[in-house]
Amino acid sequence: MTDPVAVDRTPALGLPEATALLAARAVAAEVALIGVRGFFGALGPSPGNDPGVYDDAVFLVTSEACRGFLFNTDPTRFEPPNVTLKTGLWRYRPGRHAPERGEAYDALVQSGSVVWVTAYPRSLDDYRLFGRLPNVALGADLASVDAYRDALRQRGGRVLENESIEWPMQAHINIHRGGSEDTGSKGCQTVHPSMWDDFIGSVYGELRTLGQAEIPYLLVEARDVTS
Repeated sequence: MTDPVAVDRTPALGLPEATALLAARAVAAEVALIGVRGFFGALGPSPGNDPGVYDDAVFLVTSEACRGFLFNTDPTRFEPPNVTLKTGLWRYRPGRHAPERGEAYDALVQSGSVVWVTAYPRSLDDYRLFGRLPNVALGADLASVDAYRDALRQRGGRVLENESIEWPMQAHINIHRGGSEDTGSKGCQTVHPSMWDDFIGSVYGELRTLGQAEIPYLLVEARDVTS
């Protein structure tokens, strides 16, 4: 895959619709972000939301405008130890993203200690991999999948009907620049690289102008949006 999506597509959402979404969640900040999972429903291999594709959207919402950017709200692959941020209202602040390779750069980092994520362990080896993560810390020595699931439930997690897990964790789910060959995410939210400089420059500029230290980030599904 040389480019996960055609870069000439810019998502659009009317300012009244964006404002109504934020008002429904009592978001009163002067600048906010709205992420829409599956905004472009037909870009990937299935009719709905897909991993590894910029088929989502993020909107920078102010009192005067709603600007859209190509976005990814999923891990590049739905597999351990990757996670997916749950829909909901989260908070972010300016900070540095440190990629596995290359230098750290300005991005948006999670503000607050806990977010809800979906994780994808299936086999005992998957659960042992997930259990070793610092933000999970269940250890790698439980004897069965059922033992891990019981431990997760006791710690506040949920096992879903499709056997994936919903888990409250201190995840470092940043909003950062994605890749041109894949979306570059183990769980973070990523902006298409062709739009990254415009996106992060605009967000930082609005925060400075308005004196906001944090920015609310409302993540919703495409079905929740009337464009």
